[in-house]
Amino acid sequence: MSSVRILSNKNINKKERDIFLIIITANFINKSLFIVVMGRIKTMLIKRVTNELVKEHHSEFKKDFNENKKIVERFAKIPSKKLRNTIAGYVTRQMKRPEI
Repeated sequence: MSSVRILSNKNINKKERDIFLIIITANFINKSLFIVVMGRIKTMLIKRVTNELVKEHHSEFKKDFNENKKIVERFAKIPSKKLRNTIAGYVTRQMKRPEI
């Protein structure tokens, strides 16, 4: 297992920290180890992908999670089942919200 150094604000700037976090996130996704999503807190990646899918294919999605899983798999190449299910769950939640 590779070692990860703890980042503090004292020794790196914001740009270096962001690059480091992007690399770590990419490594988790490539190894199908995604950050655990607790409760209703969603990462920016999930929100961004979900919003793009809903914007492009709004008429395709339903209020049913199982149908949305298949639709997400059809429209997006998702590296892991857990990530696909998280995105499908967030899509379902977005579809159930009343439009303002």
